[in-house]
Amino acid sequence: HGLLGTYDEGLDWLKKPENAHRSKTILSLGSSIGNFSRAEAAQFLSQFSETLDPNDTLLLGVDACTNADKVYHAYNDREGLTHEFILCGLKQANRLLGYEAFDVNKWEVIGRYNKETDRHEAFVSPKEDMTIEGALIRDGEQVRIEESYKYNLSQSERLWSDAGLTEGAK
Repeated sequence: HGLLGTYDEGLDWLKKPENAHRSKTILSLGSSIGNFSRAEAAQFLSQFSETLDPNDTLLLGVDACTNADKVYHAYNDREGLTHEFILCGLKQANRLLGYEAFDVNKWEVIGRYNKETDRHEAFVSPKEDMTIEGALIRDGEQVRIEESYKYNLSQSERLWSDAGLTEGAK
């Protein structure tokens, strides 16, 4: 049977004694592992490796594209859809705060590929000085929104090793 839930719920289920020796396949297809730092990703995956028997499988989506130009354009598309998605985060913050703290027209999205870390980084930056919830954010200051790590062959191999996993196929 299938199990649908959060990572934590899945881990809790996997750790139950009655499930320890059941045949298992874990699917994580969204490449969300890239949202963790490399050390955090290995630590996170090691929690799953501890619950798997040798014949169990983990099918994990990992973004392996480290071509800086290609990654940059994937996150900074001509239509502006990714930037629009990021600005929706400011709109959601307004809903949670109960008032318009963020005028999305006064913010810009900045995306860049960091070649030193092989990750895409996204920021929002105000077009003028503003104070939100008592915090001054200066014109041009960059507020980090996300980092998305990409994994070349050696980085993937290190991830599996650090997490206690063995790659069966790719």
